[in-house]
Amino acid sequence: MPPFPEHLEADVIVVGASPAGLRAAWAAAREGASVVLLEAREEIGVPEPLAALAFDALWTAEAHAPPEAVRSRLEGLRVQTPGGATVTVEAAARVLDRTRFDRHLAQEAQAQGATLRLGVRQLTIAGSGHLQAEGLSVHGRALLFADGARSLAHRLLTPYRDPTALLWGAAHEVRAPWAETTRFAALQVGSHAPGGRTQLTPAGGDRWLHWTFVRGSAEETRAAAEAAVARLHAEEVTFRGLGVDPVLTIPHELVGDGLLVAGGAAGQGGLEAGLAAGEAAGRVAGRAALAAPPGGVVRAAALRPYEREWKREFLPGYLRLRSVLDHLARLSDAQLDALAAPWNGRRIPAATVQGLSHRVAAVRALTAAGALARNPRAVLPFLRLALPALGEPEGVRELTRKQEA
Repeated sequence: MPPFPEHLEADVIVVGASPAGLRAAWAAAREGASVVLLEAREEIGVPEPLAALAFDALWTAEAHAPPEAVRSRLEGLRVQTPGGATVTVEAAARVLDRTRFDRHLAQEAQAQGATLRLGVRQLTIAGSGHLQAEGLSVHGRALLFADGARSLAHRLLTPYRDPTALLWGAAHEVRAPWAETTRFAALQVGSHAPGGRTQLTPAGGDRWLHWTFVRGSAEETRAAAEAAVARLHAEEVTFRGLGVDPVLTIPHELVGDGLLVAGGAAGQGGLEAGLAAGEAAGRVAGRAALAAPPGGVVRAAALRPYEREWKREFLPGYLRLRSVLDHLARLSDAQLDALAAPWNGRRIPAATVQGLSHRVAAVRALTAAGALARNPRAVLPFLRLALPALGEPEGVRELTRKQEA
């Protein structure tokens, strides 16, 4: 007969040692809750996660990256159109060593009292507050899932308002001599990546990490990525893997009875957003678990402050990003070139980009007017091609109405 499984009990069970999961474990333990984090990998940060670019202006979490976890610092982002027009956005960023960074987050969580259980296999949801794995039975008053875009929690919640907007991403590591001299990440939009983009991030020395994001299937994304990489004429190309980016799916349900989602599991794409969401979710889960009556699981109403806080602080930005990227995806390559031509070679302060993405329409309009006053040649292309992106396209308006309801 098989041996009885080991049984673990905790106030908060976190699933997934992503940055969101590690910060959730840290935050819940800091509240005084007992915390167990379950992770399938045998080692934190191995293999090294590929998402490593973090913009300073988007980093609102309490977590910090120690110097040894920062591979390089960048001055900003260069956006290029199919015809070669380039606009530089001055937005300071860091390229992280994700193995060192994730291990740092794990050490902080453990220092607060969280228990990390690695090598957990065949994890399933066995009932309310109950998880089972190979040789393991786990019960928690709150289950917090931070296990990525294919989360187990999707059986119980609908975290994505629009799952069709999921982007597949194919990553390649490329070696090229021009990598040594750059202080910028690069992003290109256009028909070569339908509904998405390609992105180049310096990876140290003469190496880059090249991403191709496509709103389609894994196969379509891999084919688009191979074609995009071929145009780089790199000296060496290594395929690193496929992943998914849920940033355009628009987060919806973030909590249920005894259940929370954070990071990619919640549609909160981006390293910076995952860290902030994990901290908020862990804080609320820890407090709710300690305040609830003995027995059973924490009710959804006690976890709802996390969902309200996140949507108040971050959802408007996600809706605005969706609006802009959807609009750009509808433009032809020729229209993208025409829109960017008057800005070719110019540098745009990060404050201008933040103003153009502001939740208040008047702020967006004033920011656009100020930028155009400094570049009169851009007025006509802006009126013809970019103005609709500052409004609310019908699809995003409908998503907003449903979200508020």
